[in-house]
Amino acid sequence: FLGGSVANFKKGFANITVPSVLTTLVSDELDFPNLSMVGVDDRAAAYAAVDYLIQQGHRKIAVLGGPVTSYPSVMRREGAQQAMRDAGILFSDKLYGLSNYDFESAYHAVNSLLARRADFTALFAMSDVIALGAIRALASAGLRVPEDVSVIGFDGITMSRYCVPVLTTVVQPSEQISLQSIELLVRQIEHGAPAQTITLQPELQQAAPILIEKGLQAAVTRTVTLAERVEAPVAAGQQLGTLTISANGETLAEIPIIAPEAIERLTWWELTCRLLRRLCMTMPEE
Repeated sequence: FLGGSVANFKKGFANITVPSVLTTLVSDELDFPNLSMVGVDDRAAAYAAVDYLIQQGHRKIAVLGGPVTSYPSVMRREGAQQAMRDAGILFSDKLYGLSNYDFESAYHAVNSLLARRADFTALFAMSDVIALGAIRALASAGLRVPEDVSVIGFDGITMSRYCVPVLTTVVQPSEQISLQSIELLVRQIEHGAPAQTITLQPELQQAAPILIEKGLQAAVTRTVTLAERVEAPVAAGQQLGTLTISANGETLAEIPIIAPEAIERLTWWELTCRLLRRLCMTMPEE
């Protein structure tokens, strides 16, 4: 089960009597003695995502998601709007873009927001697929992510770690959801265990810095601090230093710099140059 209408699910499941597990969704509206559920709290996860944007200084936040017939969309919208209310932000329906959970629909939804001159500095997408479609539309309009518009997604799909820029997203623990679902189903089938609901905690995958609202932001700076006296040979996995990303005098992230492979027969200077080239930075001549 990957979303949709809870009412339709209830009708379809009413005549099923065998042990079952509903994955990726947890709902108080479903109360079947043979149905276990494993997933995250969509409302709470969306609240956390939008609250994160608010903590970075954003007040004009657009939301991209599905219709009222989609239970996950409704829960995520409620969570997003609650985060705004708690921060004293009045959410306008003009900042809600209706989108299916696919790239093309998200692309057109953002174009619609821009066409009606919706004013936003950040966007919460109810799935990573929606987020990627949104980023493509923003790029087509000449807007940069995250410099002009910050984007945060939901799900943590593999593609979110390989797109440019890397997507900040709320990660659903898919492996844990799968394992817990199988364990529950086996216990129900083999041991007659009662149905159970397990709510798991999502994690925030913070990648590209979520910049502060335009007018408040300063230039983002990246500082490399090398570990003292790093010399070859270097073992794979050895920490070579730290990349610090900051803005407005505040540290946004500290990322350890790890050697991806063993390095032999390099001087300290050659090692430093290789390291900085990996970070796409420039180094003054010796």
